[in-house]
Amino acid sequence: EIARLTGLAPLHFESGNYKGVRKIYGGRARPRTALYMAAVVALRHNPELKSFGARLRDAGKAGRAIVIAVARKLLIHLNSLVKKEIYGI
Repeated sequence: EIARLTGLAPLHFESGNYKGVRKIYGGRARPRTALYMAAVVALRHNPELKSFGARLRDAGKAGRAIVIAVARKLLIHLNSLVKKEIYGI
């Protein structure tokens, strides 16, 4: 849900027999751009996310798709931190 709210969830384009590609769009632009830039920095400096990006690159993913995957991973981590703070988990 949080990924869709920020526009980082891949949404499918399919109708009948047509199988389209998945695209990200919609959501709130300001958090998406902030997460995008954070993902670019994290890919360069965070060892865990750097290895995650290398695995995706070796699998043949495009550069922008790698950055979006890292941004989504950051968003999920931030969401879990907020939940932990609110609910005291």
